[in-house]
Amino acid sequence: MVNYYTKIRVAEFAIRANGLSVGDKILIYGKKTPAHYHVIDEIQINHRSVLSVEKGENCGIKISVPVRPGDKLFRITDAGR
Repeated sequence: MVNYYTKIRVAEFAIRANGLSVGDKILIYGKKTPAHYHVIDEIQINHRSVLSVEKGENCGIKISVPVRPGDKLFRITDAGR
């Protein structure tokens, strides 16, 4: 996690591995942040909505709980996929 914008409740993430898509279930946690599960409703790059984001891009995701710089984001997948 790069930055969290408190007033609009948006977290900026640097995607370092596999991409993310709208509808993906994610887990966010950190040293001082309790684990939080979230389903992605919208992803934005440069204030424009996109359906997916790939490795190496920064994106904004609306998150209902505060997160901190350094927190980790993981995509949750089914074991059979």
